[in-house]
Amino acid sequence: MCCENRFCIYWEEHKCLLGEVTLDLQGCCRECVYVDISLDALAEERARAREGFSGKEQCRGAGGTKSARPSFGTLHF
Repeated sequence: MCCENRFCIYWEEHKCLLGEVTLDLQGCCRECVYVDISLDALAEERARAREGFSGKEQCRGAGGTKSARPSFGTLHF
């Protein structure tokens, strides 16, 4: 099955490695286990991701209307 949660240990090339999963009432995978990423590695990836932006993009929390947030939680069956 397809999965977009790249932070789950069972994610590989947009697919779930598990044969089956269960979903909670909100549709989130109950088997998901998140990869532990160091704060230094996360800061490096954020800095690299920002390189392509002009600086005008703002996150919704800062009062802007655009969000550079990727989607990570959609499951496709």
